[in-house]
Amino acid sequence: MARTVLHYAVRWNAFDKTGRVGLHLQGVNQPVELPVGSAAELAAIGVVLAQSPVFYDDDDGSIRSEWEQPAD
Repeated sequence: MARTVLHYAVRWNAFDKTGRVGLHLQGVNQPVELPVGSAAELAAIGVVLAQSPVFYDDDDGSIRSEWEQPAD
């Protein structure tokens, strides 16, 4: 089920080159923690998280945004 991401936190460990993304989802009490295995993966996740709205689908583990609105 896709749920709206309300807030997020990003963590990167420069020593062991791993990280985590925490997602606070609408209708869920506990944050979802996602492992991040590379700086490139973290950068890609960051691009998606910079959009609005953002959704996390716990059925397939995907993070996605909606289509951008066209400029007037």
